[in-house]
Amino acid sequence: RAGKFAAALRRYTAAAELARALAARDDKEEEEGGDGSRLAVLLTNAAACAARLGSWAAAEQYARDALAVDAHSAKA
Repeated sequence: RAGKFAAALRRYTAAAELARALAARDDKEEEEGGDGSRLAVLLTNAAACAARLGSWAAAEQYARDALAVDAHSAKA
């Protein structure tokens, strides 16, 4: 089971990095009224995976990053 959480964590991290890169490139998130909620979801999912793996510092950092993107995220 830990292997599945580790794989999921890698994928959520990669997806979050891609989402950040695309947002920086296009800078459309703010222009179109986006709230960064998709990135926040990826980051909170990464936080959950890190927590399940016992990586508490990483889980905290992912949650903090999610809150920085979407301060209203109830999951973070």
